[in-house]
Amino acid sequence: MKVQNALITGSFDPPTLGHLDIIKRSAALFEGVTVCIFRNSEKKYMFDEQVRLEMLKALCADIPNVKIDCSDKPVVIYAKENSISVIVKGVRGASDFEYEKTLHQAGNDINPDVETVILFSRPELERVSSSIAREFLRYGLDTSAYLSPEVARIANGGLKK
Repeated sequence: MKVQNALITGSFDPPTLGHLDIIKRSAALFEGVTVCIFRNSEKKYMFDEQVRLEMLKALCADIPNVKIDCSDKPVVIYAKENSISVIVKGVRGASDFEYEKTLHQAGNDINPDVETVILFSRPELERVSSSIAREFLRYGLDTSAYLSPEVARIANGGLKK
């Protein structure tokens, strides 16, 4: 059975070139891809949800089989409610892998029908992270190695004061 729909999750604060690479590669593998911002009440964000949605929509505007959404439900519940059977995770290194493995195992306790597919980062994108991009944005540094021009433009206009 071919998987029709996949889910890419994150806070996307902001969405990076690494995220874009995983989204594009997923869009080539699956009929449809939902990129969903999941709210985490424990986390403090640089950008509010509307700005992050705007950034993701700009980032994915040229990828026709990608849909953007947001949710505060557990990921595996969201997947079940939206007939999604695969969660795609981008992994940069061993610590990302261990973290995603733990999340997968916990998710299987709730919904064993959802599989996790790991896509490894391309070597040139392994150092790209939202946390570094946020620091560069805070200090007005060049973010071109981390963010698309569209996301950088929106990010610079949407910084919380």
